[in-house]
Amino acid sequence: MSKDLTNLNFLNIAYNVDNVRIYKFDGNLYCYNATRDGLEPFYTKSIYEMVTHIFNLVKDCNGTANLNFGYAKGSLSKSKTKKLAMLLKEGSQTCDFNLLSRWITLLI
Repeated sequence: MSKDLTNLNFLNIAYNVDNVRIYKFDGNLYCYNATRDGLEPFYTKSIYEMVTHIFNLVKDCNGTANLNFGYAKGSLSKSKTKKLAMLLKEGSQTCDFNLLSRWITLLI
């Protein structure tokens, strides 16, 4: 029996006309980059490798990238809820390696 993938927490990054979605499943981080040309999958166990991959995808972005965090109601622990509140309190800002790493740790 396979796990229902529709209720997984995820990060979604929309940039230019492309879209990246990041999930954690079975101990791996999965990234699906939807482009005009198709779907480009990537997976790793490493947050560092995932952030590096994401920055390589968005490096030529000509505009603002939009990051959203989606989660199922009740799926976040108290500590993750607190971390999410702190990230949201920081507001809109330039995304760097450290900030994206902090967002991805919400999936772990």
